[in-house]
Amino acid sequence: MARWLAIDFAQEVATVAIGEGETLVREREWPARQASEEGIREIGRIFAETGTTVANLDALAWISGPGSFTGLRNAAA
Repeated sequence: MARWLAIDFAQEVATVAIGEGETLVREREWPARQASEEGIREIGRIFAETGTTVANLDALAWISGPGSFTGLRNAAA
């Protein structure tokens, strides 16, 4: 089953999520105004909580808009 990481920094609440197939495994949320500082830490936390590594991801998705330019840029980075 495909494992995926989804990133949304475009809304008022930033979100990262790990899933397998159509199942949401884990989701983390925090205020989007802190997305640039917290984004990498939250991705690291969700990886640790789910035993995920970059090597075992099959897909990556992020919100491409509409949203704040900085939030969209941070999510894509």
